[in-house]
Amino acid sequence: MKIKMADHLIRVLLVEDSPGDARLVEATLNDGDGAKYQVRTVASMAEALTALAGATFDVVLTDLSLPDCGPNETVERVTAAAARIPIVVLTGMDDEEFGREVLKQGAQDYLVKGQFDSRLLGRAIGYAIERKRSQTELAAARDAAVEASNHKSTSIANISHEIRTPLNAIVGMTELLLDTKLDTEQREFADTVRSGGHALVAILDDILDFTKVASGKLELTEAPFNPAKVVEDVIELFAESSHRTGVRLISFVDGGVPVGAVGDAGRLRQVLTNLISNALKFTERGEVAVLARAEGETRDEIKLHFTVNDTGRGIRSDALGQVFEPFKESSLQPSPSGDAREGGIGLGLSLAARLVELMGGKIGVESALGDGSTFWFSARFRKPVGGQVTQQQTYRALRGRRVLIVSNDDSSAQWMRRQLTAWGLECGIAVTGAEVRDVLARAQAAHESYGFAVFDLPLVGVDGLELARSISTDEDSTHAATRLIAVHEFGMRPDETAMRAAGFKAWSSKPIRQSRLFECFAGAVAPAQEKNSMVPTTQPAASAASAFSTSVPEEIRRRTRILLAEDHRVDQRVVSKMLERLGCRVDIVGNGREAVEALHNVDYDIVLMDCRMPELDGYAATRQIRDEVRGERKIVIVGITANALGGDREKCLDAGMDDYLTKPVLLEELDKMLARWLMPGVVSNGKCGAATTMPREPAIDKAALARLAEIAPPGSNFMIEIIEAFLGDMTERVAAIEGQVGMRDMAGIAATGHTLKGSCSHFGARRLMQLCVELEGVARSGNSEGLQAAVDWMVAETERVRSELQEYRETQAAARRT
Repeated sequence: MKIKMADHLIRVLLVEDSPGDARLVEATLNDGDGAKYQVRTVASMAEALTALAGATFDVVLTDLSLPDCGPNETVERVTAAAARIPIVVLTGMDDEEFGREVLKQGAQDYLVKGQFDSRLLGRAIGYAIERKRSQTELAAARDAAVEASNHKSTSIANISHEIRTPLNAIVGMTELLLDTKLDTEQREFADTVRSGGHALVAILDDILDFTKVASGKLELTEAPFNPAKVVEDVIELFAESSHRTGVRLISFVDGGVPVGAVGDAGRLRQVLTNLISNALKFTERGEVAVLARAEGETRDEIKLHFTVNDTGRGIRSDALGQVFEPFKESSLQPSPSGDAREGGIGLGLSLAARLVELMGGKIGVESALGDGSTFWFSARFRKPVGGQVTQQQTYRALRGRRVLIVSNDDSSAQWMRRQLTAWGLECGIAVTGAEVRDVLARAQAAHESYGFAVFDLPLVGVDGLELARSISTDEDSTHAATRLIAVHEFGMRPDETAMRAAGFKAWSSKPIRQSRLFECFAGAVAPAQEKNSMVPTTQPAASAASAFSTSVPEEIRRRTRILLAEDHRVDQRVVSKMLERLGCRVDIVGNGREAVEALHNVDYDIVLMDCRMPELDGYAATRQIRDEVRGERKIVIVGITANALGGDREKCLDAGMDDYLTKPVLLEELDKMLARWLMPGVVSNGKCGAATTMPREPAIDKAALARLAEIAPPGSNFMIEIIEAFLGDMTERVAAIEGQVGMRDMAGIAATGHTLKGSCSHFGARRLMQLCVELEGVARSGNSEGLQAAVDWMVAETERVRSELQEYRETQAAARRT
């Protein structure tokens, strides 16, 4: 409330060492018409500080030139002594720059001596008091807001803990239930419970992430990843729901997108998931298409652009500006009946927008009511160590090959054509059986036969298997040389015997992954004698019991002892059952103090430590273990937290933990954690867990080489060239890793190992791929104890790969000479 100067006694502390100037200011104040002043005059800073300590004042009028204080210290010292009292400086310097500096130091106003009267002085005092009061109130409001925000964050963390604890029991026990023998109806019920549990976790995560972003506590992580794989992984998540609703789900990754980038793949996946989920939610018919392309690059960064198109109901033009506001998305895209739509609480798009901003990009939407929507966003990622390879370069072995797409669905055919053309294939399209035969006949007459034919099953009005059989068994033409590939609807389980009898060499379900489609083309050219051993890329039917299998070898699991420190009885049962399911021995204690005592008596390999426990919480227990339990053996401590709000990872690592899991603990995540710390190259019982002898099986899969040879253009040096290129690249990568080990460049080691792993896949170097995965895991964990062992095994395996590839290359060269 504004002070009425005439009704209020203003208490003034005047700090002035010149008696004449002091009397002049006092007289000017007494000359005022309305306001009443009570003035106390002092001549030094020491006297001013004594006065401020013993009495209350409304304003300080001070000269800057005092006998015991420099001009640059005066305002600062008065403020330090009485921060709430406004200061008006009286100076002899008529200099605007000087005045700005005084205000910057904390004064509310300044007046030039000899240039003010009672009215101007009174106005300056009133302004200073009002401004200081406003600043004080604003600071108090800010402090209250910060306190409220911290309280909200703490409350949400506590709520998260309380919700995740029963969710851990629901999701964990359901996963264990699904791993038992159930009849069809029981499995369906259990699947529904699991889906509901995961949906609750997703909603909770959205709330937590939104809170993290709003409070500035969300930080991105950096690790190597494949952008195309992220897109395809997300698409596959929605395959079942899109099939159920009849909405076609399509993805296209442009050939210019790199196969490797460095950034937060999890957050990219989260943005795509939110946008695709939103598109499917409001699309009753038609399709949802996801596109990715490279938009630009600098020396160190790549900028990617993603688009999610749908044929849904669209958004009103007047509502487009509210799309990315919290709790708005459902009301902006109503269902045809006007009912609320299921799936989320309206935070998805708002959270996506904030995540995109953190990734250095922009997000937007284009839409019209009744005409679908296009959501787009860009994001920036670092280039991987050793440069980048694009999708075009990855699939260059297919360049120039001819493929006929057989499909009744024009949209599906055009999308497939777009993808294959991006790989460098020449594509034709046929719809009916007669048209297929006509296209193949004309190609044969022109000596331009098709190497592949892709059947989009089922074909409307055409028996696809019979048409394929007629092509593959036509001995009077070159049609029989056309390799047949099938893509079929999600959930369709083709009869393998019937498919092979019809002449199909490979098949895959929709939505099609690029890597899977490439495997189909590569598999279609495998030698005839190997076709019976070739595994189709279709997904197997679900068995009566879950087919989950751990990635940790049995011999390692058998000798591993795990201590679970958890006070919640249900969580004890869930996590211990999961560990038993994974083949590990586990002991249980109820708090941190018991965990410390147990480690003094038993040599455990891994401790799963709940962060919140009575008597001694997980953080304090970990610190005590690190202080008291010493020796050559490294105890791996993994935190289990139900908060998941912000800073959990840092709190765990700061306490001395090596890793952490978030409740609800999932069987797959628990298995991945065990693999990180127990697989070769990671310390277990003080020894390297890797095998002590080299394997007997070949380092290179000859079937993979045969498939590559079939793809090579006839008469070319393709195989020799590609092997030489790989061996040269492998040598460079190994040298880089050995140099990075010397510098303890963990990020560089992980990135280089990741890149080498991708190169190995084309030659079927499976063991080398696995060792690269393990090396990458060790480097990311920061566990330097097992690093050298992991590198040694990887280098040894590269020599086996080199020897076998050189032998193969020499054989190829000799064959060409003859």
